[in-house]
Amino acid sequence: MKVASFFVENPDKTQYGIVNGDRVITPNTSFIKRYPSIRDVIEGDAFAKLDKACDRQASYSLADVTLLPPILNAR
Repeated sequence: MKVASFFVENPDKTQYGIVNGDRVITPNTSFIKRYPSIRDVIEGDAFAKLDKACDRQASYSLADVTLLPPILNAR
């Protein structure tokens, strides 16, 4: 599984999701509330849950996003 942190237009509104081909698919709102960052997904051992929480309809083309380091708040 490939994950990415990114923003679409506003660098202050970062998102994350799973990269699938030329798209990045974002998780549903309830998952993001529980795991607000990829670091939280790692610490919560929730990668299997992340895959299931990604709404196949909520996605962005990689050409339309600005990719960031995967873990923005790394320790």
